[in-house]
Amino acid sequence: MPPFFSKPDGGDAGKPKKLKTFCSSSTALYRGWDVTLVLMSVTPLMALANAVSAPAIRRAAAARARADALPSAAAAEALQGVRTVYVSGTQRQTVEAVSALCELSVGPGTALGWLRGLSQGATSALFLAG
Repeated sequence: MPPFFSKPDGGDAGKPKKLKTFCSSSTALYRGWDVTLVLMSVTPLMALANAVSAPAIRRAAAARARADALPSAAAAEALQGVRTVYVSGTQRQTVEAVSALCELSVGPGTALGWLRGLSQGATSALFLAG
């Protein structure tokens, strides 16, 4: 795997973005240097808040993906064998089984939503504190 700060394979893909950032920062410093300096001083704290919450969000997203995979696989299997399910008369049992698996996947999704909300709230609070 290439290093994190290596140049992307796209060549000069990052140059226009860097130029835009430089121009907007320069304009902001010229127009309102005091407000810009205050906001720039808070930026490392916001980055730190995001860096602290990122591993927890990554773990929660992986747990949600694992929890969503099981009901998805069960539904796909039932749909692939829909004739067998229909002939054997097990439609109700199949729907109940897939529904039960879907209920199990609600918890990880809720946890992920809370973590993302808390992370966004912490970032916004740091931004407003500056």
